[in-house]
Amino acid sequence: MTSSRAADNSPDCRFGALIALIGILALAAALPISHRGSGKGDPGSRGFPLALSGLLIVSGLAVAIRPLLSSSKHSTEQSESPEQQPSAVVEPARSVAPIALLLITYIIAFPLLGYTFTTLALTWTQLLRSRQGLLRSTLVAIVLTIGVKLLFGRVFSVMLPEGLFESFL
Repeated sequence: MTSSRAADNSPDCRFGALIALIGILALAAALPISHRGSGKGDPGSRGFPLALSGLLIVSGLAVAIRPLLSSSKHSTEQSESPEQQPSAVVEPARSVAPIALLLITYIIAFPLLGYTFTTLALTWTQLLRSRQGLLRSTLVAIVLTIGVKLLFGRVFSVMLPEGLFESFL
């Protein structure tokens, strides 16, 4: 098996392609979000989901082509077999998949539920996943969500999208 063929089958290539595909799906989910910007230069409610989608696509492609670029540099050198080469992406791939799923859920729920509820849920879930503890996760998620909402609303005069539950807050 040649080194370029081994790079094509590396976990990095497969993982990068998966992340890019998730980014494309997230982009497709974000495009229908209505654009209600408050003025010139305001990205509106779909700005953040579009930015996240683009970031997933670009980072997925970067991870996918990295082994291809490194294999072309080392094609003249004798290298270890792919089974002997440790991949730094296999374990993180298991932890990135739930994050990508959470981001896609965030993008889909954002127009319906608004900024406050979706951001609070996403932040709280991520903090719980990082084993910060229930009380700490809850407090940090509340403070961060309210802080960002106040920063954008009062300092930058950018109204974040409101959802079904915003009238109760």
